[in-house]
Amino acid sequence: MLVADTNAVPPSGVYNVGMQDLNAPVEYSNGAFLSIGALAIGNIKPKTEIGLFKRIQTSEKTAVLDFTEAYEFALSLVKK
Repeated sequence: MLVADTNAVPPSGVYNVGMQDLNAPVEYSNGAFLSIGALAIGNIKPKTEIGLFKRIQTSEKTAVLDFTEAYEFALSLVKK
């Protein structure tokens, strides 16, 4: 499970999630989660956009990317 805080302006939106957390474990009463903080999300977003744009530009045929492909690409950046 994953919890993400997209609010980069204090106060934070999710308790115990740090601004730069990237796959940091957090514990809540309903379970354990991995967390992504707002500044980490802010870093992933442009890398995802640029990476997908490069993929479209270098494709031999017409490139159509759906949400699933974009998500998998972004996830590959997080796992690095």
